[in-house]
Amino acid sequence: MSLQITLLVALTIGALWKTVDLVRSARDRLLRLLVACLWLLALGHALSLTVVTKALDNATTPGVAKVAYNALVMGGLFALVSFFVYATRGDGPASRRRFRIDGLLLAATLLTMLVLMIVTPAALRGHTLSTPHITEAPIAWFYIVGNIYFVYAYLVSGLWALRYSVPASRYLTIALWIITLGLAGLMLTSVNRAIWVIIRYNGGPPLKGLNAINWPISNASFVLVTLGMCLPAVVQLIGAIRSWLLHRRLYRELDPLWSALNRAFPELMLERPENGRFRFGRTHRGFYRRLIECRDGLVRLSPYIAIAAKGEDVSRCTPGELAGYIRSALALKPGEEDPRNALNAVSVAIPDGSDMNSDVLGLVAVSNALAGSRA
Repeated sequence: MSLQITLLVALTIGALWKTVDLVRSARDRLLRLLVACLWLLALGHALSLTVVTKALDNATTPGVAKVAYNALVMGGLFALVSFFVYATRGDGPASRRRFRIDGLLLAATLLTMLVLMIVTPAALRGHTLSTPHITEAPIAWFYIVGNIYFVYAYLVSGLWALRYSVPASRYLTIALWIITLGLAGLMLTSVNRAIWVIIRYNGGPPLKGLNAINWPISNASFVLVTLGMCLPAVVQLIGAIRSWLLHRRLYRELDPLWSALNRAFPELMLERPENGRFRFGRTHRGFYRRLIECRDGLVRLSPYIAIAAKGEDVSRCTPGELAGYIRSALALKPGEEDPRNALNAVSVAIPDGSDMNSDVLGLVAVSNALAGSRA
């Protein structure tokens, strides 16, 4: 029961996480399928809890919970297969044809299982695999039909996961291999259950050893599938935290340069944080705005930096040299500039690379040098 609760919690967290992403990208077909898969599997696991099953059957009629459980889990697997098909093949005619075929197969399976449950006597509809009435045709075929679909869904989704893992990133490839291993284990348990039912339906002895092996394989396989599904989200979370910590640190390291330029050109400030505090949710926005303000301030100060440098090339000088020029330029700049005597801007602190990281690292170095010169 504890493992079942753990899996349910993990699936629910994953479903909530991806639902938030879906709200931001509502037209993303792959994201819609993945969210549907996670929610259906989570609801199916919730419905498999004994207390929930009994409550639903008592509120309706025996057998409803069992059919609903299979519908939810099979629907989740259908969404998983469709996700891998569209992710691998794209949104083309072949993918849409495969989607329709799998949808018809799911509908036929669920309709067959519903009919089998209806024709089962009401007193026997609360059956399980260990029921002594497994020799009743509607009960036996309910499990046989269901497990045949599960074998198909686990096999197909595992094969598509392997295809999708070929061009995927490292962490996603690892996650897909874990999912595939778990799906293979679940497929094996479905085969074992089908064999179990067929043998008992034909009057054979109950293979207790087979059923005993199935439980640990099934639990371990569900754990693997859940871990594989959660791994990309965990990696994404770790990446987001690292990005937040990095931008928070860089924001603080830019403070000496930003403060000096802000005092000289207060009109360049884009937005002041409320109450002077830098809130958690505004880390990235605050960092980028501070970076822009630093660069804008250097452009405004650059004519005075050129004067302070006395002809030296300030576009490629060292951070320490530029920090000294900035201090001299701030002293040269008048309190109020005369727009009629506007000076031409010059290139300052041109980064070695063409990407933003190079510019950030260069400005941080200048800011640290400026802080050191002040000390």
